[in-house]
Amino acid sequence: MMDENCIYLTQSTLIRGLSKKQFNVLVDISLKLNDLRNCAIKTTKLDKCADDKHFKQLNFKSIITKVKTEFSKDYSLIQAHIANNVIKKHVESFNSYVALTNKSIDNEYKRPLNKPKTRDNSLHNIIISKESITSSKKKLAQGYIELPLSREYKKELKSKDCRPRIRIPENIRDKKIIQVEIIPLKNGQMFKANFTYQMEKESLGLDESKMMGIDLGVNNFASIVTSEGTPYLVGGRFLKNQIAFKCKKTAQYQSILNKQGLKTSKRLQKFNTKFKAIQRQLPRSHNQIHNRYM
Repeated sequence: MMDENCIYLTQSTLIRGLSKKQFNVLVDISLKLNDLRNCAIKTTKLDKCADDKHFKQLNFKSIITKVKTEFSKDYSLIQAHIANNVIKKHVESFNSYVALTNKSIDNEYKRPLNKPKTRDNSLHNIIISKESITSSKKKLAQGYIELPLSREYKKELKSKDCRPRIRIPENIRDKKIIQVEIIPLKNGQMFKANFTYQMEKESLGLDESKMMGIDLGVNNFASIVTSEGTPYLVGGRFLKNQIAFKCKKTAQYQSILNKQGLKTSKRLQKFNTKFKAIQRQLPRSHNQIHNRYM
């Protein structure tokens, strides 16, 4: 249940400082999660409703029971909360497909549909839930989270010091972390962690009877309409022309340098320095809006 007095924010960070063994464990768990997702897809079947026309939505408990029974070894190699999160994601994805299929049957949706398919040798996101995060308050106090591993998987590890440790960013260490999602990047060459944490809403003391709409554009940097007063336009044509000119001249200089086998020149550096003065137009546009409405 979401607390009405709280908001949920997310912060991303690259996972660094892992040993080779810890990194290999992270990759291995990600691969095993993809295998578990494939197992869930194999156990999933489309069942007709009572009207013999539409299809039923999947039930999470029935799918996880089938996976535990038919693929007990695959399931036992992954920590329970992490495994359940993967199956839950599959059920949500498949139910979305079922909902659109039913709409397509009723001629309410006419776009092509793609049924969830198995993926070979692919890496899957690792979702660490709140229960696993808060299980060790000592590690949280030290500023890191350990990747939860199942007992069966620990038995397969040759070394004890190979459980990946994910550092928590310093600015959110005192916050209530709800979830950590580890996402593979560049086909598993690196990983990033998305920390979802809870914060209390701050009272801004706004007047809810007054409203403002801002439409950002190119020729007009901003078109502003308020519930009081006349619309206001912040011009952006000059900045647009200057950026186009900069791109054109940079491409021209770079083409000459490439033919000479060079990467940069004093002329190009001087041109880039000169263009920085044009970039100061953005703060000026911001100041125009601030001075008028703040």
